[in-house]
Amino acid sequence: MNLNTPEQLSILELRTPDAQEFYFSAIEKIFWETSAKTDFLSNEEKLLFRKKYLDLYFYQSDMPVFIALKQNQNESLVLGYLIGSKIHLPLHFQLHPYLNEFKPYFESYPADLHINFTSDAQGLGLGSKLLNHYLEHLKMESISVVHLFTGYSSRNRHFYEKNGFHEVSSSPQIHPSIVMLGQTLSS
Repeated sequence: MNLNTPEQLSILELRTPDAQEFYFSAIEKIFWETSAKTDFLSNEEKLLFRKKYLDLYFYQSDMPVFIALKQNQNESLVLGYLIGSKIHLPLHFQLHPYLNEFKPYFESYPADLHINFTSDAQGLGLGSKLLNHYLEHLKMESISVVHLFTGYSSRNRHFYEKNGFHEVSSSPQIHPSIVMLGQTLSS
């Protein structure tokens, strides 16, 4: 599907398990395309990685899954997804021990998000549209702050800062260095 043609871009909120499951394979494809880790010793290791970094958030979230969908008369294509939650679950801390270093900030920044787009859709402003849709959803839920994690020197950091996020804390002890970015939402 050509991204420069007049197809319709939709932001969908996948609220039901059936809707989420219908789009899971497209979301998983984007997850693997954008993953920093690509080498696995076995299929089992790859599956465990997916369960830890996608399934946990996809299936355990207390929020809908949001997708950016490009449609025309003949087909639909998932270009990106955003998964968020209102709070970090205790299981997050067990699976991601580095989060414990940031625990003091979670009370001030409880909600989080994970966003990924296909490489073809990056740089077209679609990520900002999906992110803004999610932030509006948080406001309707009376949530006024949100955070995310990225690599300290990751190229996506500029995207987040351009969209109103600022550094809350970083952890130089972790390699690659992780940074927590946050945003206070205006009403």
